[in-house]
Amino acid sequence: MSDLDWFGAVQDIQAAVDYLKANGVQKIGCVGFCMGGALTIAASVLVDGLSAAAPFYGIPSPQLADPGKARTPMQCHFGTKDNLKNFSDPEAQNALEKTLKENNVVFEFHRYEADHAFANDLNPEKYNSECAKLAHERTLTFFDKYLN
Repeated sequence: MSDLDWFGAVQDIQAAVDYLKANGVQKIGCVGFCMGGALTIAASVLVDGLSAAAPFYGIPSPQLADPGKARTPMQCHFGTKDNLKNFSDPEAQNALEKTLKENNVVFEFHRYEADHAFANDLNPEKYNSECAKLAHERTLTFFDKYLN
């Protein structure tokens, strides 16, 4: 992740949103996992034209985006056993939730008794099918509310 051009990735998300808007899509959601989760939060702050965001276990650095400035409703998904310090561990989760509350961002925050990458079925050590299924169902309900 350290080699990623984070600002360039956000620009790519903006380009995708612009393309979809230019082709008649009215409401657009963004979902991402791990690095993609952090980019989803950053997109909710920096990308014009999003209608909803669902980040999974990833929080952007303050140099990239301040989650308190999110402009879209957000549904966050994190594991309580996550140990990625300052990125998705419980302390980082608590700080994110506090920031969203203090800045009146429209959000839902879901924690699961699971590890980082709990929704990744290609990672059998971390995958938790029950938590992944629940998170997926919640995400679909959230997007149905904000994208339809």
